[in-house]
Amino acid sequence: MVSKPEAINARVELDCETKYPELGVYWIHQNKNNKEPNFILYINSRSQSVPNNHHYEISKSGSTYKLIVKAFKNQDEGIYNCIVLRNQVLYFSPDLPVFLPVRTTQAPTTQRHAPETPYPNNRHITNGPNKCSDVTIADPYDGLMLPCEPYIWIPLSGGCFLLLITFVVTITVCCGL
Repeated sequence: MVSKPEAINARVELDCETKYPELGVYWIHQNKNNKEPNFILYINSRSQSVPNNHHYEISKSGSTYKLIVKAFKNQDEGIYNCIVLRNQVLYFSPDLPVFLPVRTTQAPTTQRHAPETPYPNNRHITNGPNKCSDVTIADPYDGLMLPCEPYIWIPLSGGCFLLLITFVVTITVCCGL
């Protein structure tokens, strides 16, 4: 659950319910201008945060961890996630988008004839703040924008390299090469 900010300096509450309340949760924030997420804090099962950040308040009630932004700023806009680490597996919450309301201005009331559109079939291109997502991409991890291939392949290739060195040393020692 997310309480939406109504204005700058508003209080915003983010809830994260987990199946594993004894493990604590990590909170990350992905700014709308950045592709990589930023670590906010970790809340342990005793409702203590690491690091202790004065911009946020925390609480825990049963299996629900709450992150409270005391005074919401423009730089706080973005997507929030809570993460639980259990048996070396990361469990991510669904994206929690938190944005200030967009102020719109009233259109002028003068009547004009609209010029003909240069686009076929009356399709218009808009440059509004809402971005249309590509429906051909169905990646469930797209909201995080964090590729995990390096986290898998780098340790795996390092382990294979060590295994190869061990094999070469064993052959050299046993065969006396």
